[in-house]
Amino acid sequence: MGAPQREKQVRRVSVAEGTELVVRSTRGALSITIEGDGEFELVHSAVSGRRDELMERPRDLRIERALAAMRAEPTRRFSMLELARLAGASRSNFVRLFTRAVGATPSAWLTTHRLELARRLLTETDQGLAEIASRTAYASEFGLSRAFKRRFGVAPSVFRRATRTASTALRCAA
Repeated sequence: MGAPQREKQVRRVSVAEGTELVVRSTRGALSITIEGDGEFELVHSAVSGRRDELMERPRDLRIERALAAMRAEPTRRFSMLELARLAGASRSNFVRLFTRAVGATPSAWLTTHRLELARRLLTETDQGLAEIASRTAYASEFGLSRAFKRRFGVAPSVFRRATRTASTALRCAA
């Protein structure tokens, strides 16, 4: 292990009452934290040029086939039997293998994947919440908003505003 990285720059921006966006720049990495009732952190590495993966990829090819299908069609309702067939396993064995490889049940993983997709769409597009909800298999904006807040601790609108504020702050700091 090397010496601990020292923060080069810290910027704090209030995005809502009781919620603050904190942007920390360290050597080779950028950390964006939304602090408030819930806490969400996004780490971007300038060295690798990509966001750190929030969900690790398993090494079991049987599980990879099921994951690939869920990634390809995040709005589809998959049955455990269908996913198990893709993995070439029985239903109960598939759930056990999947949970051991990924650390979550298939339905919990799919929910997390959908919310990560919603987070990415909020950050990278100007699509409305209704369209993002339909692209992530939520029946309504309300359903997506509730699930998003439960997962990330902030409403989608606060998250979008915070990431745009962070982007502006980073351009000004550069």
